[in-house]
Amino acid sequence: MGEFSNNFFQSNDLNLHYINYKTNAHKPLIMLHGMRSYAQAWNDVADQLLNFFDVYALDQRGRGESDWAPDYNYDTESYVDDLTNFIKTKGFNMVDKFDEMAAIITKGNKYNSNRVKMFNQ
Repeated sequence: MGEFSNNFFQSNDLNLHYINYKTNAHKPLIMLHGMRSYAQAWNDVADQLLNFFDVYALDQRGRGESDWAPDYNYDTESYVDDLTNFIKTKGFNMVDKFDEMAAIITKGNKYNSNRVKMFNQ
C-alpha cells in the first residue's frame, strides 16, 4: 500500500476522520463506506486507484475514528451535510458536466445500490 495519512475535519461540532491515500494525482476521489463499515474498508480499492486519483476515504459519523452524534442524528441529511462540509473543507468544486472530474463512490448494500457523484477540484 502507498503512503497515507489519517486526518480529521469538523462537521456540525463533530470531529470526523478520513484517510488520504497520498498520490501525485490531481483528481480527488471520495469513497464512502456502508453503514456498518469504516474508512479502512477501502484500503485494497484505494491501492488500485492511486495512479489515477488522490483518494479520500471517510469514516462517517458514528463509525471508525469519527465522533458519535450526541443527538443520535444519523439520517441521510446529516450524512450528506457531513460530506458537503468535507468537500468545502478540501476546496473541491461540485460540477454537473463530464470533463476533468472525479467521482464519489459509495459502497452499496442490500438497500442501496452503488452510487457515483462527480466533482471537480
